[in-house]
Amino acid sequence: MDGNFGLKRTARGQHSSITADSTIMTKFFVADLKVEQYADNIALSVSNRTQETNDNDNDEERRVECSALKKADPKRTATANAKFHETGVFGSLCARHGVPLSFVNIVKSGEKYKYPLAVVHKIFDQLGTKNVDIMYDIGCQFEASLKVRNNVLVRRCAVGIFHAYAHKPSCQVEYNPKYISGFGMTDGEWSERLWSYMNGYIPTTRHMSSEHRILTLTIALDYFKRKRINSIGQTLVNRYKSAEKKQASTKKYMEDNHLSYAALQRKWEFHKHEILHGSLDPRMAEDTEKEEIIQRLHAACTEALSKSVGNFYVGVY
Repeated sequence: MDGNFGLKRTARGQHSSITADSTIMTKFFVADLKVEQYADNIALSVSNRTQETNDNDNDEERRVECSALKKADPKRTATANAKFHETGVFGSLCARHGVPLSFVNIVKSGEKYKYPLAVVHKIFDQLGTKNVDIMYDIGCQFEASLKVRNNVLVRRCAVGIFHAYAHKPSCQVEYNPKYISGFGMTDGEWSERLWSYMNGYIPTTRHMSSEHRILTLTIALDYFKRKRINSIGQTLVNRYKSAEKKQASTKKYMEDNHLSYAALQRKWEFHKHEILHGSLDPRMAEDTEKEEIIQRLHAACTEALSKSVGNFYVGVY
């Protein structure tokens, strides 16, 4: 999930005489109907340092405690709210295959909590289950907000790989998809690829009526969706081949260096404990001591073996 603040629309042309099929108009933007159900849930963070705002505030951009991302300029946000009616689009795609799912218009505000919440609940309705993983550039804060404010439980939340390294280390070890079992090589950045395509429609939709704009964006999203579905077979084949190569190279590296998955997993747990708690895991000291003893024994055995082999050859000669 992610927002695009380039797809704005000016405040004029509020109405249009066109009559479009409601099925088309709500194919992707049906989540618009759910936004106001969550109008009281504004903030994207449950941090004590995040100030709650109301619908009339101009300074409504997300604040992420663990991220290096900068907050939007309040003056620039106020100017955008006065000039534009729709100040952007928030949407979601399948994180693995890049198929567009659900979208909502951001109206005279920044990326409020109610927009991703409306999109998520629409996805729940579409899939008929809440057993889903969510990838969002501030997924760490969004997961906490879901649990604390709405008692909504998803399976797991992760931060897209492009944004993950802007978060502090204690957040990365919990939410970087590279460190979460089951995410594989999924980078969570299909929204960025979609926005790169959709940004071509910024000039043409900027001054359209609301209806014309929704219709144009829907047609564009539908084209992107069909293109992704038509190429998904080749995509899966390419990914399977890539996974086989990575698996083979990893296996060879571990065999050459006498590594085991269990030992690596244990070292990772120690490293994670140190980052999260700021101290070494007590078990790590024991393992380190044992490892040093083993290394000394190995060195002694190697030295003794080399001497005995040398003497043996001297005797034979």
